[in-house]
Amino acid sequence: MPAEGYPIVYSTLLLGLLLGFGFVVFARRLIAVLRLVRVGREDNRLDHFWKRLSLALLFVFGQTRVLENRMPGMAHLVIFYGFLVISLGTLNILWRGFLQQSFIPSIIESSVFLEVMDVTAVLVIVAVLVIAYRRFVIHPLEVRNSFGAIAVLVLISLLMVTLLVTEATALRLGMSTQSSVVAAWTSVALSDLTQSQLTIVYAASYWLHIAGLAAFLAYIPYSKHMHLLVSPFNQFLRSLRPKGSLRAVDVDSPGPIGVGAFSQFTWKHLLDLFACTECGRCLTYCPAYLSGQPLAPRQVILDLKKGLLRRHDGLPSSVSRSVTLTLSQPRDSEVVEAVDPRAIWACTTCRACQDRCPSLIEHVDKIIDIRRFLLETEGASPTLGKALEGLALMGNPQMSPLNERAMGVEKLGVPLANSTLEAEIVYWLGCSGAYEPKAQEISAAVTKILKKAGVPFAVLGSEERCCGDLARRTGEEGLFQELAQHNIANLSRLGAKKVLTSCPHCYNTLRNEYPDFGAEFAVVHHSDFILELLQAKRIELRRPLAQPVTFHDPCYLGRYNGVYDSPRQSLMLAGCTEIREMERARDKALCCGGGGGQTYLEATCRTRVNQLRFAETERLSVAVIATACPFCKLMLDDAARYDSGPTNVRVRDIAELVCEAIPV
Repeated sequence: MPAEGYPIVYSTLLLGLLLGFGFVVFARRLIAVLRLVRVGREDNRLDHFWKRLSLALLFVFGQTRVLENRMPGMAHLVIFYGFLVISLGTLNILWRGFLQQSFIPSIIESSVFLEVMDVTAVLVIVAVLVIAYRRFVIHPLEVRNSFGAIAVLVLISLLMVTLLVTEATALRLGMSTQSSVVAAWTSVALSDLTQSQLTIVYAASYWLHIAGLAAFLAYIPYSKHMHLLVSPFNQFLRSLRPKGSLRAVDVDSPGPIGVGAFSQFTWKHLLDLFACTECGRCLTYCPAYLSGQPLAPRQVILDLKKGLLRRHDGLPSSVSRSVTLTLSQPRDSEVVEAVDPRAIWACTTCRACQDRCPSLIEHVDKIIDIRRFLLETEGASPTLGKALEGLALMGNPQMSPLNERAMGVEKLGVPLANSTLEAEIVYWLGCSGAYEPKAQEISAAVTKILKKAGVPFAVLGSEERCCGDLARRTGEEGLFQELAQHNIANLSRLGAKKVLTSCPHCYNTLRNEYPDFGAEFAVVHHSDFILELLQAKRIELRRPLAQPVTFHDPCYLGRYNGVYDSPRQSLMLAGCTEIREMERARDKALCCGGGGGQTYLEATCRTRVNQLRFAETERLSVAVIATACPFCKLMLDDAARYDSGPTNVRVRDIAELVCEAIPV
């Protein structure tokens, strides 16, 4: 489009004023946000640069998390790539406005580029209509309408429409030497306009495009669309630690262990607050939210963000307030004043929110940090307090004497580990496996399988203490570290090389968190170990489980440690005829409701989480619900009895089902 053919005079001053306004508002807000983020503590997120970069590029340009929701994901993908294409056209409009010539004419003025740009603009408009239909007509549970959401959809549509009208009027006025199919079709609608009317339409669409661009630029950092800037960096700065590993805390250092003031968060956790897209994906899989408890992961993040903006004069909480750059004095309890403590204690730490979040926000770490502060300043609830007292005094939350653990070992007929006993593995029973009758059935089944396979093994007996998962997930970091150091010392003294456990919570803690305190032994879950034995034909099975089952994925085995196939393969090798998957399975599985200390916390909810999960199994018409976690077994068994009293549905661990197939 030759500049000399344009019948309007570009106002460089007006163009500069509009864009200058947008850039100044944008820059002031961005600088203020960066200052707030810098309030946080140090956190090295720049290690393994190339690994981080490759993962971030995959997430940003592959839109992998976004595409998990098909319809909105595809619409978002079109808008994302549409803006990349159209930004070049917009840059050309700005370039022409300042210099009266095209930006890279060989590309901009080519018919191929014009065709691609105009088709892309149409696709973006269609994508906006799809999103609007979903938001205002379908209106799914997780979507909430707001002025910001409507404003952004309007601005995107305005930019696309004005771009198309500008191209069409340029064609009608004879100002363009190249055209596109879309521009030609659009220009037909303008065929009845006179030359002067076309000039007015062209000028109006041009300046509306510029004004829309300036408004979009100014509004982005004040809206949820701040994620356009923050999310790519958030994906680059993701945690590369094992999923199940929480931040280690120096419990001997002065000051609070948890987070009460925003300055006690890491800078990365503060950056998270501005990365939220408010898409609500975290809500669709949050067991606490679905059961009617006061926790909504999105709201926790938004409440923290509002609290950060409210407590610091460095940023206004709305566009109407003036911006100053002076931070107010932080308060020790400003974080817990920003959120609902009931929401913090309702979390099962299942990690479903983090695994669905397209911006990779670290919800669980923040919740645990706040729990640490709440426990330190306000104390625990009566039931949780009793469980923590049991951990401190007896090494288990059941408050059971240590000799009962040893007596349980004698019933199993398992040798105790000692410095002279050569054993291939140490079998870690865990508190549930040692004291809870339903979970003891799992321990007995694993013991029988190991004996039948001829695997040398031993147990710690009364020397074993709780792994500390309960203490750490409920905020009692000091107690967790005491338990960890005791257990690591015992296992190291015995020269343990491999630890086998049936509890995913123990598995995660021993495998992912104990290495921070010097542990050097390998850890294996019984689902993986049993599969190895079956594949090596070290177990003879003569009574196959000739019936369909469904498998419930434990959160700390699946989402946290990626173990999905081993339990299912073991069931099939044990003679299961079919595994009927629940609607929410594998990484999308709904939590049983027993994690994060919930078995020792009082829940106020519409429907208990374990009942929600059990209801999913009822639709499958199976006689057996299999799992690979003592907590899940206990929770689902309780739900089965609550739902229908005595029921024909059996809840069994995979070890029990394999054991049933072993000849007596």
